[in-house]
Amino acid sequence: ESDKPLNDVGVHRKMGRIRYFDEHSGSYGPWKDILGGQVGETEKTTTITLNLSRGGTLRILCNILPDNKRKDLSRAMHDCKLYRQYSLSRNDRLNFVGFQEPRSHVLLSSRVKATFDDDEAPNDERRHQPGYAYHGIKMKALPINLVPEVA
Repeated sequence: ESDKPLNDVGVHRKMGRIRYFDEHSGSYGPWKDILGGQVGETEKTTTITLNLSRGGTLRILCNILPDNKRKDLSRAMHDCKLYRQYSLSRNDRLNFVGFQEPRSHVLLSSRVKATFDDDEAPNDERRHQPGYAYHGIKMKALPINLVPEVA
């Protein structure tokens, strides 16, 4: 069921799933499968481009890794315990609404030293650590060698 017919020639691999936020209803819509890269195809790299509802795009490169590497990487990320899920809140006129974001995040970087104690790192090093800030959410990168299959 994870593969759906593309045409008479073959089937696409399920690359992931996505939900779009509906501003009008104030909630997320149904999950939609992201399909791409024909099953069994190893040499042709295809690109899927998704337009995001609040601007921007998400680009997925299919078949960029050999099948065995893709499986090892998928298993490692599935077993990874470093993911973080954000809690979001908003004031809806009179009501305060809090909910868990429907996705989890992990940010890995080869430029981060393997220390978890910010007090041990010099101020200059902490200030230049890779990460991001988005709508009040901040996330620092973790050392990539914590998930060796990614490195």
